[in-house]
Amino acid sequence: MGQKMPVWDQGYFAQNGYAYGFYPETMPTHIQWACALQSHQTKLSKFRYLDAGCGQGLNLILAAACHPDSEFVGIDFLPDHIAHARSLAERAGLKNISFIEGDFIELSKNPDRLGEFDYVICHGISTWVSPLVRESLFRLVGQVLAPGGVFYNSYNTQPGWLTMMPFQNLVKLHLKDQAPRRALARSKSFFEDLIKAMPGAIQFFPDLRVRLSSLDKQDLAYLFQEYNHEHWQPMFVSDMIQCMEGVKLSYLGTATLAEIDDTFFPASMKALFIDEESTLKKEQLKDYTTNKSFRRDVYVKGHNTPWKLQSEGLLGDFSVIYNPLKPLPSSGEDFRFSSGALNFDGNREFYLNLIAMASRHPNGIQLKELVASQSVKERRDHVIPAVNLLIGSGYFNLLNRSQIDPAGGQRLNKILAKDAINGAPYNFACLPTCGGAIMMQDIDWIIFASDQGVAQNRKLHEHIFERLTLLGRAVARDGVPVLEIVQASPIIISRINAFEENKRPFLQIGGAI
Repeated sequence: MGQKMPVWDQGYFAQNGYAYGFYPETMPTHIQWACALQSHQTKLSKFRYLDAGCGQGLNLILAAACHPDSEFVGIDFLPDHIAHARSLAERAGLKNISFIEGDFIELSKNPDRLGEFDYVICHGISTWVSPLVRESLFRLVGQVLAPGGVFYNSYNTQPGWLTMMPFQNLVKLHLKDQAPRRALARSKSFFEDLIKAMPGAIQFFPDLRVRLSSLDKQDLAYLFQEYNHEHWQPMFVSDMIQCMEGVKLSYLGTATLAEIDDTFFPASMKALFIDEESTLKKEQLKDYTTNKSFRRDVYVKGHNTPWKLQSEGLLGDFSVIYNPLKPLPSSGEDFRFSSGALNFDGNREFYLNLIAMASRHPNGIQLKELVASQSVKERRDHVIPAVNLLIGSGYFNLLNRSQIDPAGGQRLNKILAKDAINGAPYNFACLPTCGGAIMMQDIDWIIFASDQGVAQNRKLHEHIFERLTLLGRAVARDGVPVLEIVQASPIIISRINAFEENKRPFLQIGGAI
């Protein structure tokens, strides 16, 4: 008998790569802002940034292109991920980024090879790996994070995933003898049939129907990585905080901007946790009241707390630009902000006033100027919380506080556009000025690539129709694909006009082109 091959995947789902995503909360500019709001000073330039579990590497590459003065390192144990990440970074000419194919268990035994980092990011890893891998990951983070450094950790949490645990368990059982796609389909079919056959069963799985219906709209790469794991195990935040304390990391707060200020919780909900003095218990009570299913936590290795006046100055020095691509509320409606189970309204006149001020400064306005623009003290006191909500909901973009050179981001965007029009699943372009990215759709990329001379000598809308056809895609009217060029042309021309009038100016302001 032949010798059995060693199992190298540690129970992680390694048959398919992860999605090519962008996660704005992981960007240095976002973390710097979230930390400043929660009274912690971070390094704003010439920092070292580690992505532990970088996946395909696109998210980290976007960050590196925005901060050419800093160093970025990505670790992932899937060779396919690292191969893609290295190739894309090399083709974009980025010199401040490197990728390591590595295992957290082995790396934690020799952390000195990595050096010290000001930021460590772990997006969607902690609750998808075995207890041994998770323990090694956290030990590694504690070893390489510099004093005063920040650890961002996003993960599935309870009680929000209780409803889906039977579904994930059935997926895991089907995976023993079926392909991943088939395992997901059969599990979904069983629970849909169960609800039809026994309508009363839904009381035991109150969120199940909604979650099942959303599966068809989600990226298969995400679904495979979300559910096809032997060690898929959401954690209570209280358990996570205690794990972090074991490696000298203290809970600072959340990177989900709408949840930073407790005043935005409804009074009846806030009364359930506001008097709790223990941070660990308070955060757990919050999760119970909101049925939390996903957390974006920020931990620090030693607090670097500014003095009172320093804190006010730190926040006031941040700058924002208005994003005209974000639709404003309909006439007469207040602003509506949402985060998980939280929904709250903002005074229309006040928020429109802030947006109007920012729109008059297309290259950015400092928060101290926005504060000073309000003549009434009560309104001045509300400017920063209001701006925070406008950032979190996409009306404002933070400005990058590093030494900005957009050349790297622009080179990257040319590569992304070239690949996207040939079928690559890239949906984001780099915005160096903002330290982040912007969503791009098929037609956006084709127009963008046409600027680089990719389009042949024909009308742009005809070129777009031909390229979409080659990709097996089409524009739609009322949700129905339009497959004839005569009917598709007006739709495509409308999209071209919208790009030129709205998106291109913002791409230029953001340093994308």
